Amino acid sequence: MAERRDVKDLPVSQQGSQPFAEEQLDATQAFSLHTPGSRRERREREQTTSNDRPSGIFVGIKSSTAAILGRIPALRLPRPTRRGIASTVVMTFAAGLVATAALPAYAFGNGGGNFAAITTASAVGASQNLSVASAAAALAVSRDNYVAPSLEQLAASKAAEKAAVAATAAASAAASAKTSAGVFAVNPPSGAYSGSAVVAFAEQFVGKVPYGSGASPDTSFGCDGMTQYVFGSFGIYLPRIVSNQAAMGIRIAPADAQAGDLVVWPIGHIGIYDGNGGEIDSPTWGRYVEHRALWGDYYFVRIV
Repeated sequence: MAERRDVKDLPVSQQGSQPFAEEQLDATQAFSLHTPGSRRERREREQTTSNDRPSGIFVGIKSSTAAILGRIPALRLPRPTRRGIASTVVMTFAAGLVATAALPAYAFGNGGGNFAAITTASAVGASQNLSVASAAAALAVSRDNYVAPSLEQLAASKAAEKAAVAATAAASAAASAKTSAGVFAVNPPSGAYSGSAVVAFAEQFVGKVPYGSGASPDTSFGCDGMTQYVFGSFGIYLPRIVSNQAAMGIRIAPADAQAGDLVVWPIGHIGIYDGNGGEIDSPTWGRYVEHRALWGDYYFVRIV
């Protein structure tokens, strides 16, 4: 039987070369070494045991590595902070902004592609034709009842205006030469028109033409627009604005008033006297021309 020697009894130079220390032997190897048998059987058992165990060098390296790793502190990743997240967002936005700014330059340069230039002549062509359907030319053009005055009518209106101004001046001079009662002239002469004809002409607009800012039955009548249109139809020009129309005539006494005279209200309203205690006027918004009784505080003016 082979003699078993302790590792501590060996020289120092041979202790490190031994494959195993006594404390490293497990129960299986110890059993194989002390088990009786032939020398060949013990050698085979020793060889099998040696192949199953790591070498002493490997055990030493493993122990050293474990010792070194035990001394290194565990690696800890920093926790994300608000400032770090904000910095990441800002950097991402800046990168996107740079990419966006680069896109127009990329597109301006045709994106690096090779495109052939197209001239205007080749794109448009030598000639263009436009065809219109025959039904389009057959559309009727509608218009309202307004007819623009001719040059002759305008000239006649201006002549009538001058004649009316001259007649008014002459009547004023004649009235000032007569005896007057208070502020009223005494029965001045009538103009060269029929007062009853003026009333009959204005009567046809009653209940048909609405109040508005116009001076035509095709649109609307203001109070001064109606008197301007009616007297203009008899060749007598009256300006707009109540005070201007009142200044074109002579103020008369209520007892001398007759059909066709103007009825003036100091509040800024005007109408045509019917000669029988009534008047025709365009009253106010939402109403039409009316023939109604005299009302309120008023006075009479005659166009001469």
